[in-house]
Amino acid sequence: MDDIVSGILAAWRAPELKHRVFNLSRSIPYTAGDLKIAIQKVIPSSTRRLPGARRPADSVRQHPRRPGRLARRAELGFAPRYDLDGIVASTWTG
Repeated sequence: MDDIVSGILAAWRAPELKHRVFNLSRSIPYTAGDLKIAIQKVIPSSTRRLPGARRPADSVRQHPRRPGRLARRAELGFAPRYDLDGIVASTWTG
């Protein structure tokens, strides 16, 4: 959440922007299996099943990486700080 808020504030504070749409994510597609592993790093006792943990995330097939969208973040002076492990850890540990 911190990354998204930082990205929105960067856009709001920018005196002028060339684009109207910005990708504030890390632009790395994760699967449900990746999420399950990240959760187990924070909560080793977690045995909860995640639907689709063995198949690729739908976003991987529908939204491949697009370098042009990543370049737009430079216009904001913004780069995400958290990866999936960091997002999960900050969610559970506050």
